[in-house]
Amino acid sequence: MNAIAKYVRCVEFLVRGLGVASMYLLLVILAVLMFPVFARGGDISTIWALETAQFAVGAYYILGAGWSLQQGAHVRMDFLYANWKPRTKAIVDAATSFFVLFYLVVMLLGGWESCAYAVVAKQINHSVWAPYMAPIKIAMEIGMFFMFLQMTAEFARSVLAACGRGLAPADAEREEERLFRGRVARPACWWTLAACALASALGAALVALGVPRVTDSGGFALLATVVGGFLAVAAPVAALPVVVRRLHDMDMSGWWAVGFVLFALVPGLGVFTTLGAAALLAQDGAPGRTGFGRDPKGRDLIKVFNPRIPKKPAPIPEPPLPAAPEAEHPYWTPYVVFEAAGVGALAGGYGLAAAFSNPTWFVMGFLVFLVSTAFLTRGALCSRR
Repeated sequence: MNAIAKYVRCVEFLVRGLGVASMYLLLVILAVLMFPVFARGGDISTIWALETAQFAVGAYYILGAGWSLQQGAHVRMDFLYANWKPRTKAIVDAATSFFVLFYLVVMLLGGWESCAYAVVAKQINHSVWAPYMAPIKIAMEIGMFFMFLQMTAEFARSVLAACGRGLAPADAEREEERLFRGRVARPACWWTLAACALASALGAALVALGVPRVTDSGGFALLATVVGGFLAVAAPVAALPVVVRRLHDMDMSGWWAVGFVLFALVPGLGVFTTLGAAALLAQDGAPGRTGFGRDPKGRDLIKVFNPRIPKKPAPIPEPPLPAAPEAEHPYWTPYVVFEAAGVGALAGGYGLAAAFSNPTWFVMGFLVFLVSTAFLTRGALCSRR
């Protein structure tokens, strides 16, 4: 029973991580749908926007399906089920889980053949833009696989509940607090980043080696392609919580990590942003306890024992002279500078997109402007406290 409980916890942790990561695809969908609005009146092609939004919505839906199943967010008719006893509910859930598992197995097998065809035939969508269909089909296959894992966890949870050993539901807020709150020291951060970089490089190598060798039946090459694509995308996302806690260790807001990511995606600024972020993360953390938690180095511990305690009470020192008042901290300066950089990125992205007929520049500039506006709004809200 302990092994089954550990399996359920592990699967729920993985599915929850994928669901939280796919949730932020809403920002991508928003940026893509807003681009044609800003591009009106200019000689900029927007034929890619609608299909990109459709692909992003499809990936958002299927990658978050397992997390929705875990949260019980799917539509269900409980006019009879709601009146049953917990053990009766668990028995019925365990029995009806086989129907969902059978459906998911059929979908996985069909999706596997569809992925193999899309990779081998270089399938494109028959539209003006004509994008490749392999990436979205691989993303859908990954989402269905994680939903299958979550369904097996639901079946195991129902079996345990039917046997009188039910598991308490996972506290999503507590898991998120453990991921994104608190502080982490430099060694743990760098080891995690190195592991994520190695996993991402391994995934890219699997994709490069697997795609040319995929056959009509899929085979091991298609498995390597799917696993490699998942590692190449998921590994950098998995490094984000560690970077956030490392910024907390330096008494900085974790939202700066989002700004670094967006600036790193801007062509021409990626290398400089990465080097600047690496130099920042290499700095020592703030000593003592801060608003983000205790010092991971233990420098906030009070040393009670001191062998040099004087036997006589020390004389009371004279009060020090009042120091000169320090200059007032320019509160709005970093927010205004960052907002100005966001406006400049938006204007520069629009100009480059119009000059080179490449909408990628505008999308990157819009994302930077969106983050800078969010920082400015946060500063305005915090100034009223």
